[in-house]
Amino acid sequence: MTSTTTAASALEREKRQTLAELYALLAKCFEHPSEAFYEAARTGRFDAEVRTRLERLGVDVEPAPTLEASHGELREAYLRTFEGFDGPAAPPVESVHEPWWDGRERELLAGPAEADAKRRFDVIDAEVPARYPADHLAVLLEYASLVLEAGRDDEYADFHEHHLDWLETFAERVAAIDGASYYQWAAETTARVVADVGDRFVASVDTDGGEGG
Repeated sequence: MTSTTTAASALEREKRQTLAELYALLAKCFEHPSEAFYEAARTGRFDAEVRTRLERLGVDVEPAPTLEASHGELREAYLRTFEGFDGPAAPPVESVHEPWWDGRERELLAGPAEADAKRRFDVIDAEVPARYPADHLAVLLEYASLVLEAGRDDEYADFHEHHLDWLETFAERVAAIDGASYYQWAAETTARVVADVGDRFVASVDTDGGEGG
C-alpha cells in the first residue's frame, strides 16, 4: 500500500468518524429536550459542536438560531412541533412519512419502516430506547452513528437508502409550523447533512465496491 493510499484511507476514516459524531449530535435535537440539552443549546455549546463537524465535512448551513426560550418553553415547542398537542405537527417518525403495509400513505405509526429498523437493531444486538419507536429520527440517527463507528459502510449505505430518504419532506413539514425556529433549523440541517455528506459517503462505498475498514 502506497503512502498516498494510506493517507486517503485515513482521511476516509476521519470523515466516517466525523459523520458518526455529527449524527449522534443531531439525534439529540429530536429527543424530548433534557435540561442538559437545553443548557448546551442556550449557551451555544451545542451549535459549536455541530458546526465544528460540519466544517470538517465541508457543509455550509445556517447557524442555530439563538435560543431565548426557557426550558419549559422549548419542551412546549417540541410537543407542538413533533407531537401536535395543539394543531398540525411533523412527527419525527419514518412510518408516518412512508407508505403503509398496503402501499398507501396513511400517516400511521408502526409501519414497515419500524419493523425493518427493529430488525437492524436486533442484528447488531442493540436495544431500541423504550421511549421511542425504532423508526423515530433520534433512534435512526443513533443507529447510523453506530454502524459508521463500527466501519460497516455497506450496512450504512443500505440503511441510508431505505431509512433516510424522507427527511426533506419532514423538514418541509416542520418549516410550516409557527414558533418552531430551533426545530426548523434542526430538521433542515439534518436533511442537508444526509442529502450532502450521506449521499457522498454512499457514493464512495459504491465506488469502492465494499466496506471500509
